[in-house]
Amino acid sequence: MTTHRPTHTPNTRLNNMTINYHLVHARNATASALPIFISFFCIPITIFSSNAYEFEWDTFILLPFMAIAIIGWIILFITSICGQLSNRYIKFMLTIGVFILLSDALFTTQWGPIDGNSQIKISKTETIGQACLATAIVLISYFTPILSSKNYGFLLTCAITATSCIQLASIHAPHAESIINSDKSIHQVKFKGNIYEIVFDGFSGLEFSKTIRNLNIKNEFSGFTFFENSYANETGTDASLPSFFQGVGFRGGNYYEYQEKARYGGFRSRLRENGFNISLYIPDKARYWSFPSAQHVVTSMELAGINPRIQHLQTLLLVSAVRLTPIPIKRWTRRKLEAIFVNSSYHKYKSASIPLIDQFIKDEKNRNRAGNYIYMHLILPHPPFLLNSQCAVTQEVATSYDDQTKCATLQMVRILQAIAEAKNFDNSLILIHSDHGFDSVNSDPGPFAKEVPIDVENAITTNETFDTPGVMRRLRPLILSKRPAQSGEIQTSPKQVQLLDISATIYSELNMSNSSDGDSIFCDSCPYKPVEIYFGASRLSSIPHGKKFLFLKSSYSQSTGWGPVTKVEAIR
Repeated sequence: MTTHRPTHTPNTRLNNMTINYHLVHARNATASALPIFISFFCIPITIFSSNAYEFEWDTFILLPFMAIAIIGWIILFITSICGQLSNRYIKFMLTIGVFILLSDALFTTQWGPIDGNSQIKISKTETIGQACLATAIVLISYFTPILSSKNYGFLLTCAITATSCIQLASIHAPHAESIINSDKSIHQVKFKGNIYEIVFDGFSGLEFSKTIRNLNIKNEFSGFTFFENSYANETGTDASLPSFFQGVGFRGGNYYEYQEKARYGGFRSRLRENGFNISLYIPDKARYWSFPSAQHVVTSMELAGINPRIQHLQTLLLVSAVRLTPIPIKRWTRRKLEAIFVNSSYHKYKSASIPLIDQFIKDEKNRNRAGNYIYMHLILPHPPFLLNSQCAVTQEVATSYDDQTKCATLQMVRILQAIAEAKNFDNSLILIHSDHGFDSVNSDPGPFAKEVPIDVENAITTNETFDTPGVMRRLRPLILSKRPAQSGEIQTSPKQVQLLDISATIYSELNMSNSSDGDSIFCDSCPYKPVEIYFGASRLSSIPHGKKFLFLKSSYSQSTGWGPVTKVEAIR
């Protein structure tokens, strides 16, 4: 029996060698490019894990980034099989990928909240450091064989990917605490009206008296008391909301837990337990102005027809792109992308503040005269400056903070008139305030800003997005209030009050025990308390998840001036 062995012609062997060569080459190319493609996934995960509440814990928005990374990697693999890529090009991809991953880890972008006043903070040290890192990576890549470089890049990619997956796995949406109505009822707290808390974001208390005088609308605020010496405890919205919803300052521990207690606890939880109907008129359901146990919620985004998922995806894409780019062109990248994504959607977001008031006025006509807590948060007069003094939306010409302050004040009048027309004005507690002041107003922030101690100055310089004069002005919010059955001409009080006192004021008017650190703004016999001021929260969004974060706490008293700065550490 004759055995026929397969014969390999020279052409067959050559073809097999060519195929093997292309496969090895494609494997080297795709392995070298792995750091680039994995950065499209890991960086968005890092951003998402640190700001999950901003994105309403919607992990779905991470899928497009994962798809881009996988599809791009597959396309490169196929391309490198079909056509040979030079070793120089492979090394270039590896160098860029390693630079992106290491640069983002070592020089994380310091970025305030993504709104009309957001700003990227860049230091010369970081710029020089990133340039040195780029130089070192290029030199190492040039003098290192491609196989060794590829292995180092692969190990770095694995380490960063594992870290990102751990971060993602640690993220979970908090569950709403079960709110069980107690035996108490609205009649037991002896309150015959409603509670209205209207927050005008970024309204400076330094501008209120001048504005109502210029608009000649002083008579519209009958029964109100304006507190001219009012202070915020924080300089940013996300830090300020927990302070007045809970009435307590941050004492240490996990800062996110402190913020989450504002969403599920605080005085709103106690009102709910005592039978109050909770209604919210808020920009969105993501931030700490939300309250999961509210019976009625209206959002600006819904009124503007904005899909929250698309909005969150655009935001994550914007921040990721800025994080990916080198420091010298970060601001340019942000401006270009904001022109595409943020400006159009934020224009709708901002213009929805007036429709939000319109919806409140419509609902107020049918609202019960007692047993309701109504919270409304308006992005007015906060930037961007899109509304003129009569609240008309401008298309091309930017307005000013002064214009939007006038617009916001006129909207206050509309709100008060709606409450009065519904016969809900006289017996209700009405609190109108802001979450912080504004850093660019021309008004003098007051005597507390005259002699800032050097340790406070250093704390601001090190921990804040804003400079010292800006911080001093942002610490001056609007606080304006009317007690039930109070009437007569608007009064101006010289009493020093702070946003921590909002909770205590509500407890006091309802004759409930005070579980906050503040006192009622109407209590003249309460012992004097210094203002608690926290520095550093405005840079919270730039701190990666799981990292230590340092707050600096100080105090101010009209009688003794500034108190010492103390360290209050937090783990995000």
